Amino acid sequence: MNSLKNIRGINPLLWLEGESDPIFLSSRIRIARNIANLPFPQWAKREELERVVKIVYDAWEKRNFPFLFFFPLQELSPSEKNLFAELHLISREFARGESEGRALLISPDASLSVLLNEEDHIRISALGKGKNLHLAIRRAFQLEEYWAKEIGFAHSPRLGFLTASPSNLGTGIRFSSIAHLPALTLLRGRNYIENLLADMEIRGLLGEGSEPMGFLYQISTRRTLGIKLEESLKEIETAISILDEKEREERELLLKRTTIKERIEDAYARLSSASHFSTYTATQLLSILRLASAEDIIPIPMEKIDILLFLIRPTTIQFFFGRKMKVEERDKQRANLLRDNLLF
Repeated sequence: MNSLKNIRGINPLLWLEGESDPIFLSSRIRIARNIANLPFPQWAKREELERVVKIVYDAWEKRNFPFLFFFPLQELSPSEKNLFAELHLISREFARGESEGRALLISPDASLSVLLNEEDHIRISALGKGKNLHLAIRRAFQLEEYWAKEIGFAHSPRLGFLTASPSNLGTGIRFSSIAHLPALTLLRGRNYIENLLADMEIRGLLGEGSEPMGFLYQISTRRTLGIKLEESLKEIETAISILDEKEREERELLLKRTTIKERIEDAYARLSSASHFSTYTATQLLSILRLASAEDIIPIPMEKIDILLFLIRPTTIQFFFGRKMKVEERDKQRANLLRDNLLF
């Protein structure tokens, strides 16, 4: 199966290559930083926003390591911005907001990205596949530590790193993971998951207030003030460990039920034969197949299902086929894509 390639030199799904984890799709670190003596983006004038971009550009031009492409946001088309937002490489607010005085830096495999003048001057984000955060952490801090010397970040001895939102004050760092929790959802419910991880933020794929489409949840750390980096990392690792254990236990119970086996058979039959699929329905059905693949019930690799979960999204599928489509054509091509790649 071909993936997205050469979107301005970027393959935005390349970071997904490699062995998939049965429960965790991805892990991420986000670092919020602001430049000393400049107002936060919400209160900055255009020339001040442009000053931020120029400061970062000069540091990037001086030493581009790790390698990143630099794009003033106005150079990206609306569809390119929508694509990056859909793939969770930039925020929806960043994609839809004013372009002037803003910029994006991104690695060729999309595992490392930086938003300039979103909520904060600098938002560094690094992705890792599955539940292993450490490669993402290394890459993010390589960049943060170099820029800290070159740029100078706003910092208080008492409060830590200064951020636009008080919720990020302190370390300015949040860890998160995308977890696939069909058994916990079906047998216990979302409230059980939220109570299990009471100290964590639990969201759907589309962010705050969204429902967990396809049994996929964003699990992220909440505290940044008065906590050390090591403690925050321990929080997300503990949450991952708890979910890993509980989801595996519940899967053993779920798979003993004939209803889930019937649901798997129905999902495969529909994906193999239907002529049209909405994004929501396709995601729900692929999620059931991902469970079946993880438990060796069907001979479809999880790696293929994980890529399809991204490729079926509205903007992404248009880039995949290389043309703009109306909703009806997208739904038809989505069904064709799934049918062609899920037959066994």
